Amino acid sequence: MVVLANLRCTAPTGNCEAAGCQVTTIFCDFSERQKKNKNGRKKRVTCEGKTAKLRCGKILLVLLCPQHFTPLVSPVVISVVKANYGRLDGKKCSRGRSRAQLGNVRCKNPAKKVAQRCNGKRRCNLRASNSVFGDPCRGTYKYLEVDFVCKSE
Repeated sequence: MVVLANLRCTAPTGNCEAAGCQVTTIFCDFSERQKKNKNGRKKRVTCEGKTAKLRCGKILLVLLCPQHFTPLVSPVVISVVKANYGRLDGKKCSRGRSRAQLGNVRCKNPAKKVAQRCNGKRRCNLRASNSVFGDPCRGTYKYLEVDFVCKSE
């Protein structure tokens, strides 16, 4: 992990030599902090009625030559790995809800609309609601769970 101007950056992912210069790619997360799961994916859980905010940062390309140092910034975009609108867990988004609203934890609805609306964008807002995704389990309080990665355009 490298820290540049208070940004958390991942160590170089690859090097190549061109015209006596070394090009190093460092991924810096310029986006708001979001939880990452064990696979390095970003995870966003948004309770029913709220808006999911997916964000990606930029890639910092550093050109190291004998006489100069040149940083180049390249945007990265959202790539949805998986998404579900429903309830698969009794604890997520449970505050202030009755047991009856939380009991059905087999409520699956693969949310393909997330990928359709967000893939290829740097920022994406989506409302976690029945009007957007349909109602996969009537009477259950649902949430939108999205796993995504940020990749270069």
